Amino acid sequence: MSAAVPTKVVDARERVASLPTERLEAEITELAGQLAAGECRWLLLVAELDRREGWRHWGCASVVHWLGWQCGLDARAAREKVRVARALLEFSVIRDAFAAGTLSYSKVRAITRIATPETEVGLVGMARHATAAHIERITAAYRRVFDPQRRADADRAHARRGVEWWSDDDGCTLRSRFTHDDGAIMRGVLDELVRRSIRVRPLAPGETRSSRRADALVGMASRDVRRRRHGDVHGTRRVCGQEPDAAGGGGSAEPPRKGGRSG
Repeated sequence: MSAAVPTKVVDARERVASLPTERLEAEITELAGQLAAGECRWLLLVAELDRREGWRHWGCASVVHWLGWQCGLDARAAREKVRVARALLEFSVIRDAFAAGTLSYSKVRAITRIATPETEVGLVGMARHATAAHIERITAAYRRVFDPQRRADADRAHARRGVEWWSDDDGCTLRSRFTHDDGAIMRGVLDELVRRSIRVRPLAPGETRSSRRADALVGMASRDVRRRRHGDVHGTRRVCGQEPDAAGGGGSAEPPRKGGRSG
């Protein structure tokens, strides 16, 4: 026997269900602004607790540990909240926009990674007219270019890229490592190929998206082999980057030599 749903919950559901779409959208955006403003106030309280070192009274090692204990945050999320909270004390323009609910926490989190007193006004203006995902990409690119440590990390990641393979009685295993940006391109292309493939031919019982990704990768290599045989050595980049075909179509790639390795 299922538990009875409280009357207030039922009433709230019925009220939401009866709203016209325009009003529904208006309430969602209005409440999003209120949530952002509330998040800003909460972070300022955290910053003040951190400044007072109020967590010491409870025997905690830091405000991060206190947030994990009292607010249920994991260590990574708590550290990021504390970083943003401290940044809000430094950057008044960002703080005011956040407190007014015109910037979301996601945007504030991103721009405080690169903000300076000289750039915060421009960053707030940009953040108001871009999506959070766009702001994340911009700030990540900025850090890769202008942050010495990030540049060093990017150089190390670039140096570690590579592809290896080996064969056994069951087949060929391929292992690859890319930079984050190149990996995102590969994932995007393979996922799109798999989606198109599934639209044409749904997954069979026991078949997985992982196996379709393998088919897509073989299909990409096979098309490149065919183009090279016909003298079109520039077609692969166009197809991989802009016009992916359905996965799994047309031929198979030439198998690697047994024990072959490319690094």
